[in-house]
Amino acid sequence: MPTPYRNILAVVNNQSDCDNTILKAITLSIKSGARLTFLSLEQKTSWFAGLSPFTQSKSPPAYRLKDEIDRVFSHSTQLCNNILFKQSQAHAEHTAVLQELNTQDYDLVIKQKIPKHHNYFGLAPSSDWHLLRETAVPVMLVTDNSWQVSGDMLTALETEEDNESHHRFNLKLLSHSCHLSTLLRSEIHLLNCYLGESMSIAVSSNADQANRQKMKHWQHLVDLSKHEAEFEKELHLRQGMPDQQIPALANKYQVNMVVLGSGEHNNMFNRIAGHTAEYVIDQLSCDVLALKPANTAWQSCAV
Repeated sequence: MPTPYRNILAVVNNQSDCDNTILKAITLSIKSGARLTFLSLEQKTSWFAGLSPFTQSKSPPAYRLKDEIDRVFSHSTQLCNNILFKQSQAHAEHTAVLQELNTQDYDLVIKQKIPKHHNYFGLAPSSDWHLLRETAVPVMLVTDNSWQVSGDMLTALETEEDNESHHRFNLKLLSHSCHLSTLLRSEIHLLNCYLGESMSIAVSSNADQANRQKMKHWQHLVDLSKHEAEFEKELHLRQGMPDQQIPALANKYQVNMVVLGSGEHNNMFNRIAGHTAEYVIDQLSCDVLALKPANTAWQSCAV
């Protein structure tokens, strides 16, 4: 299987412990043979410096970052010779990352996951939310949890829509999942959530109709899983909201990572209130890989 990761961008700053970001970025780079660029961020001074947590500290210069990498991953120079170091200044973290993404064709961004986002009715999205909305590059948000060997990973698919572009996007999620399962030696769990009938309809419908609907979604999940037949997969069908079902299953299996789609529906309501994926991510305590369909990124208005 060809690797989807050939040019990785890892974002580090000293707001929090970045050891796991460094370790996981180098691990993926080595296992996939990808070129790896570490972007060390430094905050520009601003009249609004007190409003953003990103402004409370300065990032380590590139030469200090290399020392930090050598400390975390002592054999990095022998195992991975294609590591680059860059430093950037910006008023906001996501602005620096988006600017760097415009310089070359990165195919994965790795950064520390913000523990909890605060949307403020769309007026102040976090840097994670900005990246999920404003770039089509896959974003991996990592936590302090270690990747367990022979662990599990969960991929959330959605089969309510029946069109070619959505089908291709589900296959993209499945392809990335299978690749990561090889790199991390993790078992794949595929989850399909469906909302089912509304209460008013359910009262007047019979059990046969409910079962037919359930079997339809199950068959869609089975059909999707056959596209990567060489990989072992455990299938799960759950009726309910994704922001409840996905975290529940992730916690049950203590997964290394959740793979999900983000920003497939880009209307003004989603822009203000937030996408379902963003609320799901807030409920997760594990790492997340968020993928977007092609040509769905909002144009950044950050400066």
